[in-house]
Amino acid sequence: NATRILDLYRHRSYAKVGGGNDYYNREHTWPNSYGFPDDGGTNYPYTDCHQLFLCDVGYNNDRGNKPFNDCGAGASERVTDANDGEGGPGHSNWVNATYWETWDGRMGDVARAMFYLDLRYAGGLHNVTHAAEPDLILTDNPALIVSTGGNASVAYMGLLTVLLQWHIADPVDA
Repeated sequence: NATRILDLYRHRSYAKVGGGNDYYNREHTWPNSYGFPDDGGTNYPYTDCHQLFLCDVGYNNDRGNKPFNDCGAGASERVTDANDGEGGPGHSNWVNATYWETWDGRMGDVARAMFYLDLRYAGGLHNVTHAAEPDLILTDNPALIVSTGGNASVAYMGLLTVLLQWHIADPVDA
């Protein structure tokens, strides 16, 4: 339906409207605080559409800048809506104090967006503008995943092994 969006985490259908609404906003799958928080004209990862998804405001706030991982027992459930035969009961996101687990219908999409960023942004200079670009690296080491406080030459996100599992568990849609 060209007049509606289906958000990333809640799987809710919203009327398509311009910016500044109270329902959905822009989700950076690689949180910009991990390597590229300063939005400038040559900060390409910040606005790279391959990692940006429309997302329910509340669910985006719940995710915050948490790395991706399977949350396990004790996590809080963030349910999805049923739409076009996907989502609904039994297909939830999970969150704890440290991690965010994306629901089974979108976990592969999130993983592939993260892989793209790792491959696309490998440091060096942009081939046209010659602006410095960060080296974005997926890792399994949570100690490396830290807020950079400004644009960084190297930044980490994860968890790599979990994202690989998510990619396999949720193949590319037809």
